[in-house]
Amino acid sequence: MDKADGQRAQRACRHSRAGGAASTSPLGFVSRLIQSISVPGSSHSVILSDANDLFIREILDHHGLIDLFTDVRTNRALIVEEHGRRRISVDAYGWNHGCSRGMCAENMCKSKALDDCVAAIGSEASSALQGGVVLYIGDGRGDLCPCLTLLETISSPSRLRVFCRQGYALEKELLRRTHHGDARVRGWTTYEELSAAVQEFLSFHS
Repeated sequence: MDKADGQRAQRACRHSRAGGAASTSPLGFVSRLIQSISVPGSSHSVILSDANDLFIREILDHHGLIDLFTDVRTNRALIVEEHGRRRISVDAYGWNHGCSRGMCAENMCKSKALDDCVAAIGSEASSALQGGVVLYIGDGRGDLCPCLTLLETISSPSRLRVFCRQGYALEKELLRRTHHGDARVRGWTTYEELSAAVQEFLSFHS
């Protein structure tokens, strides 16, 4: 499990228990963003995460966001009791995933996870990848593999936007791979900036 993903999930989980998603918190912006871009029957929002389903589903359930996501692909977690003590046991999303790029962590390839999402959703998701609009929001090195796959598959800037958090591993790796100046790649630093950039991109398709 990626420590950064796990730590972010735990902080969000503690925040969730402490008082919910304030309008200016990351969860508040994400909540409004997903709600604004979700169109029942014609769009699909999915989560690919190296955290675990226990934290993610607790956060989504607490803030009433679970129904906005078509699919969640992450490591599986269980609460187990041993010798009178409870602990969280995390199992990898998929060992021996056979990442074609050989760059993903051994427990999860997000390209494979994205393929699993598309297969589970069916023809609507396949059509979106072939001719629709695709947004990918990420920051970690684990997001690099699916982003490269999307960038290789979708050449039109009007159909694809990869939103990578500035100063984080995903942006650094994309820049190192000569994606500097690529209109399909957009950096962001704050959630306000991310929300505005997503809305601006989608306004051309409304």
